Amino acid sequence: MRASAVRDSVVISQLPRVPQDETLIISTLPRERLGDEELGLLITSGLLQRLEARCTVPKDCRLNTAQYRILDDLIIEQTHTLGELALASPLVRERLHAWRDHPHGIGLTERFASALVKAVRYHKRMEPPPLDSRLRQSKQETVEELRSAFRILRKGTVGSLKNLSSRELIERFRQVIVEGNFRYLSGFSDAWSDFFAQQPGFVSNALAAPRFAPATVFDAWLAWATGYEQEYLRQKISTLKS
Repeated sequence: MRASAVRDSVVISQLPRVPQDETLIISTLPRERLGDEELGLLITSGLLQRLEARCTVPKDCRLNTAQYRILDDLIIEQTHTLGELALASPLVRERLHAWRDHPHGIGLTERFASALVKAVRYHKRMEPPPLDSRLRQSKQETVEELRSAFRILRKGTVGSLKNLSSRELIERFRQVIVEGNFRYLSGFSDAWSDFFAQQPGFVSNALAAPRFAPATVFDAWLAWATGYEQEYLRQKISTLKS
């Protein structure tokens, strides 16, 4: 999956302690690009896990009318962030075909189409995307990685900070997070590089600051990635469960 998917749904890695039905499917997908078949299986699995969390699914998977209603709502809910990726799921395509003869098929199809539009608006940053329930934990982990990464970067730039261009510093940062096996940062290395590139001097100023504030760096990056105000993000994250 593209690093820019951070703009579709925040964030960042997989935290098994959080119930699957409380997360966005897009935030649980691997970061690397997947084939349609593998992507479809993962999305189908995610939908079924969330369906089982909301109702009792028969062993033969023969759903009744009420259960199909829940499934259809789940598909539309997740399509708000999955966008066209939802169509990789055979289950989603099956339901789309079923809606042609469904009593409320027109309404369901219109809701699905609206969800696709909403996903594109998120991707184009015309609207801020929803915040994932695991964001607080993700921030904590990323802040620790930022602290370590900048510590390594600072050691490697002692005495040469003034002589390095912004582009060189960004490239060094990328090398640090890739070589350092930083789980959270490496998954979105392109997004971090884009963020720093659009704000020349950000990395050098952070390195030169008497006190490095990784939480502030994370908040600035997340605000850039999502379109939310930093203060809103800080307040919102503080209300989320760890």
